[in-house]
Amino acid sequence: MLDKESNPENKLPEGSSSVAVVSEHEKQLASSATADFNAGRYSSCVDTLSKLQSLRPLDAKVAHNKAVALYYASGRKKYDEFSKSLNDVAARMRIKLCNPGTFDDVDHSVIFFNQAVLHYHSQQYRKAIVILDKLFQFMEPLDESIARRICLLYIELCLCLQQPEKGISLIMYTESLLFGSKQQVGEASGQKSPEKDNATPASEDSNPNEIYRVILQQYTARCMIMLKSIKASKREIKNLVSSGANTTQTVFLRSQLEFMRGNYRKTVKVLNTAIGQSSLDTRLTAMYNNNIGCVQFYTGKPNLGCFYFSKALKGYTENRFNSGMANNFDSRLYYQLLYNLGLQNLYAGNYASAFDCLIEAVRFYSTNPRLWHRIAECCVYQHKSDNAADFQLKDRKKHMIRGTAGSGPYRKIVLSSSISRDDYTPVTDQSTAMPALTLEFASLALQNALLLLSDSTTSVVPTGSGDESTLVENGTTITSTTYADEVASLRNSVLALSAYVSLCLNDTVVALKYADTLLAQPRVSDVHKFLGHLYAAEALLLLDRVPDAIAHLNPDQIKDLSHMLPELEEAKDRTKQTSEENDKGYRKSWYPSSVSTAKVVSLYNLAVAYTLRGELSKATETLRLVSVAKGPDPEIPVQALMLAIYVQFQQGHADLAKSIIKQHLPQYK
Repeated sequence: MLDKESNPENKLPEGSSSVAVVSEHEKQLASSATADFNAGRYSSCVDTLSKLQSLRPLDAKVAHNKAVALYYASGRKKYDEFSKSLNDVAARMRIKLCNPGTFDDVDHSVIFFNQAVLHYHSQQYRKAIVILDKLFQFMEPLDESIARRICLLYIELCLCLQQPEKGISLIMYTESLLFGSKQQVGEASGQKSPEKDNATPASEDSNPNEIYRVILQQYTARCMIMLKSIKASKREIKNLVSSGANTTQTVFLRSQLEFMRGNYRKTVKVLNTAIGQSSLDTRLTAMYNNNIGCVQFYTGKPNLGCFYFSKALKGYTENRFNSGMANNFDSRLYYQLLYNLGLQNLYAGNYASAFDCLIEAVRFYSTNPRLWHRIAECCVYQHKSDNAADFQLKDRKKHMIRGTAGSGPYRKIVLSSSISRDDYTPVTDQSTAMPALTLEFASLALQNALLLLSDSTTSVVPTGSGDESTLVENGTTITSTTYADEVASLRNSVLALSAYVSLCLNDTVVALKYADTLLAQPRVSDVHKFLGHLYAAEALLLLDRVPDAIAHLNPDQIKDLSHMLPELEEAKDRTKQTSEENDKGYRKSWYPSSVSTAKVVSLYNLAVAYTLRGELSKATETLRLVSVAKGPDPEIPVQALMLAIYVQFQQGHADLAKSIIKQHLPQYK
């Protein structure tokens, strides 16, 4: 949006010329500059304003308008020069743009608003909100044109900061401002203000605000989609289409709705209509490829998703630098694409590539806890990509025997000392703070994630407030971690992974602390509860606290392996359908994959605990429960067979140990 009118007869701000009279020649120059600016002839507008500035050298409004015109003449690329010009004008007005508390005169509203716009374009959203909060205290005396722009920018900022509830309340306020009982006010602010590109000024007709109705409908639809309210989103998008606003943005909103509903084929069909409507610019093409990549990911095709995200990132960056837009305000999309590409590589098994992408994304999303969690996952998967091999008994049991010695009746079977492949060599030749695919760096990344989540007492991921840190301003979330359920689920995932990493690094005390913290969470999913008990039991066994470990290994407490958080009693009926519709995402395969297999794992660990305590008979009975699984290839960890052989030898039952070997490895009969 762009306020393209300038009225030199308005009251001059502080620091302006003391000459209040405006000559006819100055009026003509101001009108000519306004006409050139409205027509997009910015160079001509700058020349006209230079002539006007020579006649009124102390007029801060003229200096402000010239700075705006120069900014637009540069293609809105010279951010630093424009920011410096605004600060120079502010100094002449005796105000400080870095301190919104100095705003106490409505004549200064436009320059503060422009500063908020600059913060928006540089992704310093919370700094922009601080300014707008101050401007909102003066909404009544403000001209309606600037008040409207303040509201629209505030709504956009709420969406950028994942605050849809606040955005909806602002939309309702803006609707009352534009279409309520208030008498319409003419647009004559006296100063120009650069704004966002996704809207244009109202045409000067009998109802100049009518064009903003569609914009507000689009904002409402975006808020409802962010709230994952499928019915409300469908209603708002239907209103958009019925009002004739079948624009490219509406098409993307429709595709987002179908994506939320799990209709992935229809999502692609709707997205293709955006290509058919018109030739998309570089940004929209990147968004199209990004959305197609998301569909491929959710249909279980991460490698195909990598192709589309790479295509989006490559096309966007090449055009961006070739067109000389490297310093423009579009880095947010670049890092969003980079994050998505890293996530696809993670699910596709390309852990080194995923790590490189996500580490680069840290430069922009340094205060996003989910990003740090994904980085830690890259390190863990590089250490052990999958635990399915431990349950492939047919393939792994051949590793139980190292070989044989002797022949005939003197033949001896040599057992393997260990069949574990999880040995980890600590990194000692470099600092653990250096980004690398190591468990040490995974531990550091998880600590960062926990630190960012530690102060999250409500539904919003903490990103700070005010002007405390520049890192805070770049800490907007990429994925939807706005809601309490998702924050709780993320915290549980970080705690579970932290316990695992600590066990791998032999930090048993720390691992026990993480596991106990996980189990103490007010809401824990069944799968996280299962992992919490396992990690706590292993840490306690390593600390020689066997009785405490046994208390965690009761198989009867395993009821389900659901990833969903337990619902509050009063919210169960209300959220059941929503959970089913929204939990259609693609998950990487994970073992144990069933409750029966999870109980087998718990029984095996319980047998280990009994063995360590010397209760070999109990260990034998427990292992018999493990062997209940039938079938040609039962999901039994191969370690259970090794333990059974060991227990029989410890009890002096060599014949039984040999029978176990012959049963599972008939070649050694």
